[in-house]
Amino acid sequence: MTDSTIPVSAYDTFLSSKQLALRWDLADNTLRKWRVDGIGPQYIKLGFGRCSGIRYRLADVLAYEQQGMVPTSRPKKGDA
Repeated sequence: MTDSTIPVSAYDTFLSSKQLALRWDLADNTLRKWRVDGIGPQYIKLGFGRCSGIRYRLADVLAYEQQGMVPTSRPKKGDA
């Protein structure tokens, strides 16, 4: 199933852990800890063991970012 707000090409594009860390201005170790703790977007593990490569599908990253969106406007008095 695809989300209509995510471009189809995002399902074929992958980011390394370093690329995602740069995108989010995080330390690569933060993403590693998040993976251990079950936090963050889904990822693909390439290979076995500690030296296996990690890739994040751009579509999953975009969906995770959308889930974290917080509206900046507050309801006006009388609205609600």
